Amino acid sequence: DDIIERGKLPVVVGGTMMYLDWLVGGQPDAPESDREVRKQVAERLRPLEEDGNWEAALALLADTHPERASKMTRNDWYRLSRTLETVEVAQKQRESATCAQQEEEGRQRAADQLFTGERDTSRQDRLDIRCFFLAGPRKPLGYRIEERCLDMLRAGLLEEVTELLLHPQSPLRPESTQGKAIGYRQVIDYLTQPGFPVEEAEFDRARKEFREFLHTFGTATRRYAQKQVKWFRSQEEYAWMWRDLSPNTPYESTTPRGADDAVP
Repeated sequence: DDIIERGKLPVVVGGTMMYLDWLVGGQPDAPESDREVRKQVAERLRPLEEDGNWEAALALLADTHPERASKMTRNDWYRLSRTLETVEVAQKQRESATCAQQEEEGRQRAADQLFTGERDTSRQDRLDIRCFFLAGPRKPLGYRIEERCLDMLRAGLLEEVTELLLHPQSPLRPESTQGKAIGYRQVIDYLTQPGFPVEEAEFDRARKEFREFLHTFGTATRRYAQKQVKWFRSQEEYAWMWRDLSPNTPYESTTPRGADDAVP
């Protein structure tokens, strides 16, 4: 809204499907963030996080929502904080209910998923949103994905993950949400495999294992790209723009939706 009020044209670029879905179709209904509640939750969690007392922190949620607590990833302090905030806001809304019907609606809302899932389309209804998916042929995109993975390693991904795994307060663990992300997951598997680090005399084995790691890293990324393409195929709002991915090649007009060669 601020960009539009300044007479500019907002251009959003990205491939994270959930956020694009929210932007185009409206964000699912959820209790609005409450600054005071967020502050209170942060104050309650801060000493527990500093002490690394995850069990005590999780108990704050388990007392009222044991099912959601059971699904929480260990040391995912951000998600725990956000969930507790949502619970507190829902409770605050129930307490401010002015009639029995509103109170019952608030109770049901909190008991289910803490949100209704209905979308707020007020912003979308007054904006002219136009969506495009920039597609390219399979092989060149696959090469770019491989090079991107190598660039991340050159930039220090192995060192970053090693440092985080050794830090006692780091949320990055094999079972955490962060640890399951593409890139982190493959590096963690590589660094925590039996017999690692490899002795100098076993250089051939080390080289083989590193190549296998590169392969799994690239394969996981390509599969996610396939998932993205599949999702965009199902979205009628997006016009497909085709490019052959050669240097200095302009984008052409829309290609038939779901072109088979557009999958890396």
